[in-house]
Formats: sequence, structure tokens, C-alpha cells
Amino acid sequence: MKGANGTMTHLEMLKKDPMNPNLYREAGLELLKENRVDEAVELFSKGLVYNPFDAVMRFWRGRKYIGREDYGIAASDLKLAAAINPEDWECWYYLGVACYLNGMYEEAKQAHANSRERMLKYGVKAIPATCDWYWMICMKLGQPEEAQKVLENVYPGMETEDGDYLARTLLYKGYYKPENFVEDRMREIANPERPRIYELMLSYGAVYYHEMQYWANHGYFVIYCNPRGGEGRGNEFGLLSGKFGTIDYDDIMAFCDAALEAYPAMDAGRMGVTGGSYGGFMTNWIIGHTDRFAAAASQRGISNFVSMEGTSDIGTLFAKGQVNATTHTDVEKMWRHSPLKYADRCKTPTLFIHAEQDYRCWMVEALQMYTALINNGVPTRLCLFHNENHELSRSGKPNARIRRLTEITNWMDRYLKTEQA
Repeated sequence: MKGANGTMTHLEMLKKDPMNPNLYREAGLELLKENRVDEAVELFSKGLVYNPFDAVMRFWRGRKYIGREDYGIAASDLKLAAAINPEDWECWYYLGVACYLNGMYEEAKQAHANSRERMLKYGVKAIPATCDWYWMICMKLGQPEEAQKVLENVYPGMETEDGDYLARTLLYKGYYKPENFVEDRMREIANPERPRIYELMLSYGAVYYHEMQYWANHGYFVIYCNPRGGEGRGNEFGLLSGKFGTIDYDDIMAFCDAALEAYPAMDAGRMGVTGGSYGGFMTNWIIGHTDRFAAAASQRGISNFVSMEGTSDIGTLFAKGQVNATTHTDVEKMWRHSPLKYADRCKTPTLFIHAEQDYRCWMVEALQMYTALINNGVPTRLCLFHNENHELSRSGKPNARIRRLTEITNWMDRYLKTEQA
């Protein structure tokens, strides 16, 4: 096998010089670029026989052993790599990770302290990451004061390579603190397994949503809320399993009432509703339970949990985990929480937007609701986007994203900005 310019690859060179540790290192790095992890680790292991003090091979083998959950071997490799190259913050950082996961908390604490020191020294934009690990370690060791002290290194708006770590450390520090966040995090840390990455993803916040800004500029009042089932206010608030279409629906309706009262200029007779994924489910649910909306746009939603269980890429997990039932344990409950069951009650003109390659909420979910509305004489439209998936609204092709937003806006304009509304 030759390189792109006809030269020999390092793997080929190894065949002629099998005792050269530098070739093992370079060949292993080439394999890592091709994501051939196991082969790379094997080469690093062989190369270390000829040069046990090669910091690069020690470092990369240690990192890959973390991925294999061989934390003890990983810690040994990374400890030697850090000793050989003590100014490398990454050696100390991953040593801290390996030691923590192997239950070596004091060693992990010192490693992350060393990592943070070098990050500050060399201007590395990864300080929130090592502070997050250090905070967890201190809490694990029963040192809450020291845990809080390390947070002096983080602040809102700081440059960082990973916003998730910054968000978590600011939550520890007391900025925009959701109910029970630290308590929930402590329960995760108490687990002998690695704590999960905490994501504030199922809730609205003070961030930029281009659709909201676009519609506001188009002359609409745009309102949205965080009903029960969303994250950010503790486990009890966020637990919606087995309750889809109940307390969440009640919260949204109460929110609409409160918004109308707070903003008298809003026209209760010309309200529209839209949402995607879970929001698509909720839009489907809403149009079968109330006529208060003059138009609706359901995007990549769920209409039938029975069909969703058998067709979605997460169907076997989602139905059991979110509905608390399967077709063979309680099909009536599955159907009771399905918007399709109530589609015959719908009177709201509804647009359905779906993607052909959406395997999360397959297009059959939109087709079933669309067919039900057609059969009941309700104005409806189905837009099926070819070569797009569940991420259409966020990372779809630019022309498809523009078409999606145009379709929704035109549909709302048709029913909300005319006298027939």
C-alpha cells in the first residue's frame, strides 16, 4: 500500500524495520485518523516494547483504554506519559479522568489540578472541562468548599471549546440554577459508574430561535413555555413517562390563557400552534382536544404509539420508557396516549411536515393523521421532504429549511391573517 504521492506508508516501512518504535508510533497515528482504534492500540503496544518511554504512544494508548473501560491500564499509561511530558495538559487531564473512573480520587484530583495549572499557563480554552471533573472529585471526597473554590476559574461568556462543560460549572456556581440540579448531580456522582453528561436540551431558554424571531418580525405574537415534562426544574417536574397528553397539555392550555390575559392585543380567535418531534406529538394531540386554534403545523411528530413502536429506530425503547406500555403489555394505554385516536374530533386546518428519511418519527406518523383529517373533511396539507431526516429544521439543506419555514408561514398567514379565521 502506497501513500497518496507514491511513497511508502509507515505500515509498509514497519515490514522492513519491525523494531523501530518511531514507525509504530507514526503508523498508529495514521490508523487513528482512519478510526481504526483497535489496530492502532495494538501497534502502540508493540512499539512500547521497543521504547517504553514514548509519551505519544503512552498517551494515545491510555486514552483508548479509557474508551475500553480498562481504567487501571489507562491510568498507568497516562501517568507515565505525564511524567515524560509534564507540561502537556492533555496527559494530566486524561490521567485525571482515568483515575476518577478507577476510583483513585486523590490521584484524580491532583491530575486535574495539574491540568488546570497548565491550561491557565498556556491559554488553553478547556478550563471548564477540568473544573467540572475537579468539582465532582471534591464533592466525592466530601470537600464542598474546595469544590466551589475551583469555580472561580469559570465565568459567563468565557471562551471555551465545549459549552456543555461551561454550562454545568456555571450551574454549580449558582448562575441560572434549576431546582435540585446540584442534588441530582450528587446522586449521579454517588453512582460508581461515570456520571452522565447533563444536557439542558428539552427546555426553552434565553437563546436565539430563528423561527420565533422570523415570525415576530412577520407581525405575530410568538409565545412558548416549558410545561411539565421539560428539563431544568428537577426530576419530578420533568417526569412525563406514562403521562403524554395529560399534565403537559394542561400546562400549555393554562399558559395560553395566561398569555391572552397578559397581552390583550392578542386575538384569541386567531391563534396558531406548531411544534416538532415531541412538539409535533403535542400539536397532533392539541388539534384532537380543542378547537381554540385557527391553524396548526405539525412537524416530524408522533400520531400513533402503536405504529411508532414497530417502525421507529428507538421504538422498542421509547414506547416502554415513555408510555410505560408496549403493544403486548397494554395496547389500550398505547392507543389512549396516541393523537390518532382523537383525530376524528379535529376541526383545525393542519399542515403536516415530515422528512422521508426520518427514522426517529417515521413519515407514517404524518400520513396517518393526514389521512384521518382528509376523511373528516378538515383542510390539510402534507409536505414530505425528500433526502431529509429528523434534523430538517436544524441541520437540513438550506433550500429545504427555507421551504419548511415558508410552508409554515404561508399556512399560518392563510388562516390567521384573513377574515375566515
